[in-house]
Amino acid sequence: MSASQTISAAFALGGLAGHNAHGAGFLQAALETKLQPAMISCTSGQIRWVHRYLEVLQAREQGDENADLHPLFEQELASLNKTGEINTDVALLGMFGKENVFRPSYGRVLSDFMRNAGESLMRFPRPGGLLAQRLLSMLPGRSLVPDASPAYYAQVAQVLGASPIGIAFNAYSPCEGIEYVYLNAAARVLLADPASPDKYAPEHPTQRHPRRVYRDISAAGVRDALWLYQYGFYDPEQQCVDGVYFRNIMLAELVAADTIFVVRPVHHRWQGELPRNYPGVEDLKTRVGMNGAYAGERDQITLINKLLARNCLDVQGGRGYHHVELVELEIGLQRGYFDYMLESREVFEQARSMALAHFRDRADLPLAGPPGRANVTSCHRTLS
Repeated sequence: MSASQTISAAFALGGLAGHNAHGAGFLQAALETKLQPAMISCTSGQIRWVHRYLEVLQAREQGDENADLHPLFEQELASLNKTGEINTDVALLGMFGKENVFRPSYGRVLSDFMRNAGESLMRFPRPGGLLAQRLLSMLPGRSLVPDASPAYYAQVAQVLGASPIGIAFNAYSPCEGIEYVYLNAAARVLLADPASPDKYAPEHPTQRHPRRVYRDISAAGVRDALWLYQYGFYDPEQQCVDGVYFRNIMLAELVAADTIFVVRPVHHRWQGELPRNYPGVEDLKTRVGMNGAYAGERDQITLINKLLARNCLDVQGGRGYHHVELVELEIGLQRGYFDYMLESREVFEQARSMALAHFRDRADLPLAGPPGRANVTSCHRTLS
């Protein structure tokens, strides 16, 4: 791909409910090997883990050399596995939610139903239309409400925004058909293009991606990037959803890197027989959708790499294309639909071990240097 400047390593972390342990384990391995990337892109629940990762880095810089993600992950497990019996724990999660993440919308079920019923009955006298659809339209579209406080969103935004590591995350506006990508100042420095200074300017769609708008990181942006479908859309000011539904792995913002570690919470293929039950089919739908969204950007990078290998691109004429290595670390366990509800120590440790094996075999990675600009080699290249 072409880039304004090249950096040695970047992380692309994809979130997915109970599979967020995969990204957390990867970040723990990065801490253990002291690999600090120049940029990180993250979606959905990985925003929370990147926030924790950056706080651990800050603690280490302040002298706490033992700070890492292990105790934070154990706290996460303890908050979900309250009894140690999976059926009871899932039931408790369904009844009471997850602290600082979501809770059931018990207090709003009746008002949501009455509102939907009123709107449905207004349409009922009209001829035509499917009766079943009208009756089903009375059911509320909101089953959960976010439990995080405004102070939490602000604190996450402050840590991500101030980080010397470039940060990118996303949200999607269905009504506008626009993906909003939030960047911190370090990311804007790394992505700066002298030939097109407005390319990543706030609220400025790019020529290459007219349906993508870049914004500065804010508390409202963090809230939008964590807004689940299950929260519904009863607030007219809430126009965005979690960006993982649209682009679960963000690669385009990381193409300045020579190496991108792609930490995927799903595998590129279905393991075992195709499902013949409802939960299995729902799981398959999630995986196919995420793999399809990822394939487009992955194939673009692969194509440029092939054209470079065949000397079909001008690498010196101002375009500055360079080879980008994608190191894909996909979850290795076949976990089912209901496994999305609880995190797993096995997933965390498997991702950690997988990442450690990759990191320790790579002598070219910055294994003790400072983050951000210290890992940048200026090449005066232009992002296309």
